[in-house]
Amino acid sequence: MYWLIEVSNSTLSYDLNEKARMYARHQIRDYWVIDIPGSQLWVHREPNQGMYQSVVKYSTGIIMPLALPQVEVDVLRLLQ
Repeated sequence: MYWLIEVSNSTLSYDLNEKARMYARHQIRDYWVIDIPGSQLWVHREPNQGMYQSVVKYSTGIIMPLALPQVEVDVLRLLQ
């Protein structure tokens, strides 16, 4: 099981598109993009045929990485 986090300050479109497809092709199950300017966390899950079936945008809340389900990540704290 894999978990990958990108911190995106100026390459958001690239990270959410080309990199997401590449990681989905390589079966990275949990791909997170921290959007610094937008203060959002994009969580990509369920890679299938080179695309993520689930892409959810968060600005608050608690989320657990698939690789470490016992770890709770406070999204707001991550974005600060």
